[in-house]
Amino acid sequence: MSTIRPHTSDELPQVRAIVDNIPAFIAIHNESGELEFDNRAAQEYHGLGVADTKQWQTSEVVHPDDLPALIASYQRALTTGQPREIEVRLRRADGVYRWFHIRSVRSSDGDEGASRWYTVGTEIHDRKVADDALRQSETFLLEVQRLSRTGGWRYDLATDRVESSPEIQRAYAVQPGEDISRPPFWFDRIHPEDRPRVQAQFERCLLEKADYRAGYRVVLPDGSIRYQYATGHPVTNHAGDVVEFIGASMDMTEYWLATTERGLAEEALRKSEERWRAVFENSAIGVALTDPSGRFLATNSAFQKMLGYTEGEIGALTFLELTHEDYRESNWQLVTELLEGKRKQFQIEKQYRRKDGSLIWVSNNVSLVPGTESMPRFLMALSEDITERKRTEETLRRTQAELAHVTRVASLGEMTASIAHEVNQPLAAVVANGHACLRWLSASPPNLPRAVEAAERIVKDGKDAGEVVRRVRALFKRTGVEKVPLDLREVIGEVLRLLDSYPARKHVSLDVVLDSDVPPVFADRVQLQQLVLNLMLNAFEALEPVSGRVKQLSVRSKRANGREAVIQVCDNGIGLDDSVAAFEPFVSTKPEGMGLGLAICRSIVVAHEGTLSAERNVGFGTTFTVTLPVQPVASQ
Repeated sequence: MSTIRPHTSDELPQVRAIVDNIPAFIAIHNESGELEFDNRAAQEYHGLGVADTKQWQTSEVVHPDDLPALIASYQRALTTGQPREIEVRLRRADGVYRWFHIRSVRSSDGDEGASRWYTVGTEIHDRKVADDALRQSETFLLEVQRLSRTGGWRYDLATDRVESSPEIQRAYAVQPGEDISRPPFWFDRIHPEDRPRVQAQFERCLLEKADYRAGYRVVLPDGSIRYQYATGHPVTNHAGDVVEFIGASMDMTEYWLATTERGLAEEALRKSEERWRAVFENSAIGVALTDPSGRFLATNSAFQKMLGYTEGEIGALTFLELTHEDYRESNWQLVTELLEGKRKQFQIEKQYRRKDGSLIWVSNNVSLVPGTESMPRFLMALSEDITERKRTEETLRRTQAELAHVTRVASLGEMTASIAHEVNQPLAAVVANGHACLRWLSASPPNLPRAVEAAERIVKDGKDAGEVVRRVRALFKRTGVEKVPLDLREVIGEVLRLLDSYPARKHVSLDVVLDSDVPPVFADRVQLQQLVLNLMLNAFEALEPVSGRVKQLSVRSKRANGREAVIQVCDNGIGLDDSVAAFEPFVSTKPEGMGLGLAICRSIVVAHEGTLSAERNVGFGTTFTVTLPVQPVASQ
């Protein structure tokens, strides 16, 4: 390149005009980098004259961020002598930086032999801004595709080539070296079971110039399966022929799995509901659901049949309306405790009144089903008709009462001598006091005060004899069960008075300790007396064969755990071989025994909501322990 130098003085203005009107920066620098010339476009852009531009500092016009790269390119050009090209931002007169493309070449002047750098600067600001905007748009589009898992594709029919976006390549797990420019690659990735359908559908859309939609599975190189949904639109030329297809493909794997899982969950829920409905409708026992106020929400056929109501009729009632009056208060108290969280469930035996007015016994197991966001809490009752069981229990109770009566008679038969002795004592006193009274009356003068005293003793002794007879008759008499609050000391004392001299005649040392702090128990007096009497007679029998040691029998009563009363009968006799089998009916250690004594004792204790156990002592004998509640036990 030669230096701008006119051949004649007439050409100088013309050359200058050409250079100044070029729409680009023109500059000439010497070898040392000093500016020798710049055209008007450069001066006007920077707002400086020729003299001013020669005093420029590069750092004053080049954007600080671009300056290092500019200096490096200049130094590299000086070293190599090769042309340099760079894009930098230059400051305009108003302080605004704009982008320029700078190209410099080195040339030596033929006459002087000096080297100069000839530079052309072309403004590219608008193109640069457009490129940045396009780049940002592409970045935005790629990010949107990544987030939505949607990739774009284009199929050119003329060249049979496919263009694809990075996102669709990621979804199809494109591997290095694979040719993705041809349709077979994309169809081969489709699951073999789906491929024929998808290919046929795409070819039909090409033929019919119709939009393309297809859902299918993709098998990746690692064997995993992804789910894709593709759409496409045909592009036609002016003749109406399809020239290309433009479309998108979305990765639907997570959505499909979620939908499938939800579908499976819904199907499992539906089957669970069907099973529950089948159990509900075909259950052999009644099932009733009520709201917290007790109104029926749903009942199964067994419950309806048990009460004699239709589903519609029972839906207008509450369970309290069906419950017998005697059980309503206690039943509602249990429901209240359930609703307040004081108990998790309860069981109650009560009577329902059927539609025809008859009464039936039912056993209800009731629990509270917690509510959810879409369902309020409700009560569930499992109801079993126990009317026949109750009748059987009543029959058994009467039979046990008869057996108990027979046992009492048998027990009293063994105590005939003791009873006769106890009756004989007050009768003998009556005779003695009668003779004394006659003597005091026959005296001269009659001693009336002494005679009155003797007569009063006769009355007292007669009452004592009558009390003995009354106690014996009470044990013989068949009476119904009547539970009332009883003082254990009083009950045990009556049995001890009935036994009277029996322990002494059996040579048994009797030790009785009755705790005065024991609250009353709720029991039947006669049955409790028979219980204590049977246990003591059993102890006397166990002591009968003992020899070589003092025969000892102790009776204790005490309070335990705050709400229980305990009776203990302990002997040092021969003991029991099997403390469990001893309570079975017709099991006896005596050749002449019926084996009913301890069995009846246990049935009496169970009827009073208590427990009876036997334990062999460490040394000799057995301890029988009776535990009874000290207050009425509410139905649970």
